[in-house]
Amino acid sequence: MEHLPALLCVLLTAVLVWGEANNRPTLRAISKTGAASAFIVYALVLGAWQGGAAPRWIVLGLCLSMVGDLALLSRDKRFFLGGLVAFLLAHVAYVGAFVTLGMSASALAVVLLPLTGFAYGVHRWL
Repeated sequence: MEHLPALLCVLLTAVLVWGEANNRPTLRAISKTGAASAFIVYALVLGAWQGGAAPRWIVLGLCLSMVGDLALLSRDKRFFLGGLVAFLLAHVAYVGAFVTLGMSASALAVVLLPLTGFAYGVHRWL
């Protein structure tokens, strides 16, 4: 029974894909909201909130990702930008989870150096 939210998330994601393919905006909104809610509920059912700082950062990231997903339902540019900010903050929360678990400076450098170059290239392209 504890895996029911995961199953619900998978089913609602399938409905979302069908709604996208068939231009059904109301179905898209309902299924996207339900799927995003289900993965947050699943994390909580599995005890993420009681698991310490790192899982709490991840739950925060999931919540912010949900905000980003829901903002992208709108065609309004302000909502799109708000969604991007929410996704950025979600990734900051995921980094917070890794930091609380401990990370060596050398491992961080190995990851950040290529990502910084890639991000710069994407920024120039955009």
